[in-house]
Amino acid sequence: MSYLSFFLEEIYRILFLLVPVLVSVALIVWLDRRIWGFVQKRRGPNVVGPFGLLQTLADALKFIF
Repeated sequence: MSYLSFFLEEIYRILFLLVPVLVSVALIVWLDRRIWGFVQKRRGPNVVGPFGLLQTLADALKFIF
């Protein structure tokens, strides 16, 4: 039983560090796209899904394939 609690504690620590990093990266990418869209006076990625969040997913899939 101690192994299970140790394992769950480590998973919690990993997620506690990983989730804020992933959220901050997503926000930085979103802000970067919004700023460059504004600078270039064009319609930004806010057209693709809610707040442009699907654009990042589309870019990730494009890089994977």
